[in-house]
Parts: sequence; structure tokens; C-alpha cells
Amino acid sequence: MDLLDETLEQTFWSEELSRGLVPALMVLYVSPDPVPLRELAIASTAAEHDLDAQAVAASDRFTDHVDAAGIAVEDLVEQLVELGAAVADGGAAGLTPLGSYGVNYWLDTVGVAAPAVTDLADASAAELIELGYTASGPDELDALFSQWTAARGAANAAYELVGYAGTGGPGERMTAFSLLDRIGPPAEQAVRHGMDVTTTRPHARAWLSNRGLADAELELADVQWLFVDAVLATSDADAGELQVAISRLGLDEPQTAELLGELWRCGHPQTAEALEALAVYPHEAVATVARKAALQARSAAAPPAKRRTGSMATTKKSAKARAKAKTTEAKAAWEASACQLKITLVDVKPPMWRRITVPASITLPQLHAAIQTAMGWTDSHLHEFDIGADRYGEPDPDWPPDMLPEAGIRLLDKVGEGGRIRYVYDFGDDWRHDVLIEKVLPVGAEVPVCLAGRRACPPEDVGGPWGYADFLDAYDDPAHPRHDEMRDWAGARFDPERFDAAEVTADLKRLFR
Repeated sequence: MDLLDETLEQTFWSEELSRGLVPALMVLYVSPDPVPLRELAIASTAAEHDLDAQAVAASDRFTDHVDAAGIAVEDLVEQLVELGAAVADGGAAGLTPLGSYGVNYWLDTVGVAAPAVTDLADASAAELIELGYTASGPDELDALFSQWTAARGAANAAYELVGYAGTGGPGERMTAFSLLDRIGPPAEQAVRHGMDVTTTRPHARAWLSNRGLADAELELADVQWLFVDAVLATSDADAGELQVAISRLGLDEPQTAELLGELWRCGHPQTAEALEALAVYPHEAVATVARKAALQARSAAAPPAKRRTGSMATTKKSAKARAKAKTTEAKAAWEASACQLKITLVDVKPPMWRRITVPASITLPQLHAAIQTAMGWTDSHLHEFDIGADRYGEPDPDWPPDMLPEAGIRLLDKVGEGGRIRYVYDFGDDWRHDVLIEKVLPVGAEVPVCLAGRRACPPEDVGGPWGYADFLDAYDDPAHPRHDEMRDWAGARFDPERFDAAEVTADLKRLFR
């Protein structure tokens, strides 16, 4: 539960907030039904003023306090929803079973006594995997999975995992069967049921075969299916990570090329997609075979062509024209798709962030302009992108020797869906931004759009996150010795809570038109 721990630690960054939001979190935690966000804000305000919640709700004197607490509650709930720890609808929120478990675990670690309200037997395999498997480190997942299987019973847990694998895609199948490995022999009967479903049969046969069961010998078609699933489960990774994943098969380059050359005959419905993903494989011989096999797979999957007449030359010319048209269509589809980003200013409390959509083909210079516009900066200083071990920026005499030019570099060529990069603006103030590629959107998604956000951009040259914290202390406190100075410097109309999604969207549209 590392991500959940981190989220809650960042949310309760001060003793003052903890006094208010922990009771609100407890209300959410112990309620079996969704709780209106307003009710959570009232609980937060009541804790802050050491009053009864009913007294706060009945008094107009606390309206402004409840409204302010509501913003913090919305932030908390939104982050829990993003982790799969909560669901929110119609102005109310509730924790998922695994969310309740995670919150109980966190409350315990920070010394807050909380009743155990979650029976892990209530959690589905999908909930377990969504929150636990994707948001935990290996040790936490082992403990969580062990408790889940103990609560449900190993056999029941195994049947649910097999069912989950049968209704999911390649990634879900790979994850489910890796968890079935942890259950071991008690999962055998459930796995045998997986032999009755086309999509899980190869995984089930491999699971049984690895345990030396003579009636479950792997066939070539099974190996091909498993290979396709493994590639598709890793296809969002970059070429290097894809190479690492395939290397685990223990094949050398010629053997990998030989396997790919025959893969198009496999009955997997997504074979062509997997082969196209392998077209970027670092070894050119393997990539060439993958591209050729992808064309064969597409051809094999296509409906029978109508009888044609005419010369062979005309047929070849038509084939080239169709191939060129397909390439043009694919490029046009790529250019028309989009990606959703969440940009968060690091080390600023309360959090300041934006969620925007941008073209999938966006380059780093365009992303720089989009971040400046969405966040509210004035582009008055140098910047850089940190992507893995590489640093990208604009040409400048003061460039560090390891800085690479950002021109022409496309974001999604460097990091895929679910990945993160770091954007640094103003090397003096050191404004660091966490840029999360939340999802790649289908063709037709509106871009650019600001979907959500919180709070105004800090003033330029205020001194970075810590200077901004000092600025806010002085700006908001008429008794502060530097209050008038800060008001004169930033202007009396500066509002740190101000955010207008429609205004940001309009600015982004002017940028991209």
C-alpha cells in the first residue's frame, strides 16, 4: 500500500489538517453507505472547533469553515478514487473493501485506533488486484494477498482468480495466474476449470504442466498464446523494458526471430497487435521479422477478398496503394488521439495541480508551453525535462554538458501510459512538477481541455516552495510584519485558492490552434 500511504501522508501534512481530516476519514471509514461530502466537511469543521457535528450543521456561523473544509475533503476523496480505494458519485463517497483495509492499515501505522470494519472476504479479485497489486510493494502485496486468501479460503480465491482471468485481457490473465502460483496446489481444481475457456486454457495448461501433471503437456500453440499475452501485457513499456520482458523466455536473437516468424499462425485474436508492438524491438533482425509477421497476421485475419481481375502489375500497384493508405490512416489516427496528464507542483502545500488533455503527438517543447499555460507560469526562466536518466531542454550557453535538445522529442515516444516524468522550471526557485501520463485517450477525445485542478499558481520569483509558504503566511495575516510588503509586491487581488478550469481551457485552445 505504498501509494496509499504516500497519498495519506501528503494529505495530512500538518497537525492542523490532521485534527480535521482524520475524523472525516473515520466517518468515511466506519460508514457502510456512501457519505455526502458535505457531511464529511462538517465532521472536519466540528473536529477543528471541538464541537458537535450537529451544532456545526445547524449554525450559519460555520458556513465558510465548512466550505473551506469541503475543498480539502474533495482533494482527499479524489486521490482515494484514483487509487481505487474509494468510489464517489452524486456528491457522496464510500470506501471500497480494499480501501477500508488500506485506511485501517494506515491509521494503525500513525497510531490512530480504528475498529476493524473490513472483512477481506468481501473483496473481489478485481478489487484486490486493482488496489493491492498495482499500488503495493512486493512485501505489502504478499501480506495482503495472504490475508485475502485466508479470509476467502484458498479454493474459493483460486476460482475467483480464474474467473477474473477469463473476463479480462492479457494483463489481467498474467496477473491472475501469477497470483494462482502463490496459492499453489489448492488452486488445481480451479485452474482445471480454466482449461474450458479459450483465453485461459494456455495459462491453465502451463500452470498444470509446470507442476509435472502428465495430462497437461504444453503445445506450441500454447507457447505462442502465452508469448502474445506477455508482449501485450508489457506493450505500454518502452522498447528496452519490452526487451527485458522477452529476455526472460531464455531465447537468443535467432530463436526469438524464429518464434515471431511463425507467430502469425497463432489463433490469438491480438497476435497482429503484439507483433506490431515488437516492431520497435532493439534488435533490427527481430524487428524486421515482427513487421513482416504482423502483415501476415493482419492478412490472415482479414475476410476473404473478392475475386479480382486484371494484371499482376495492377494487383501489386493496388496493394502498395492500400498499404500506403493504411500507413496514412494509422498516422492520422495517432495524430487525432490524445493523452490525459496530471501535473502536480511538488513540495507545495496545500497541493496545486492540473489535469489536462493534449494531443498524443505532443512534443516536449509543446508540453513545456502547455504546462506553462495550464499552471499559470509566465515562461520567464529556463526549464528542463527529466525522463529516466536523460535531461532535455532548450539550447542555451549555460546548458549542463549532459543536457539533450528537446526539439522534436515526442512525449509518448519516451514514456507510456501510467508513466511519469519530471519538469523543472526556474533553476533558482526550483519549481519541480510531477507529470503523470494517466491514460491514452481514443480518437475523438477533445483536446486541449483542462478537466480539473486546484489552486492558483504561485507568483514568479517568490523563492520556490519554501519561499511561497513564507509568502502565504505574510500575505494572509494582517498582523504579520511583512503583510503590507507582500500585498504590495503580489497585488491585493492575488487569491491562492483561485482556479477556473474554463479559463485554463480557453488559454490552452489559444495555444494549440
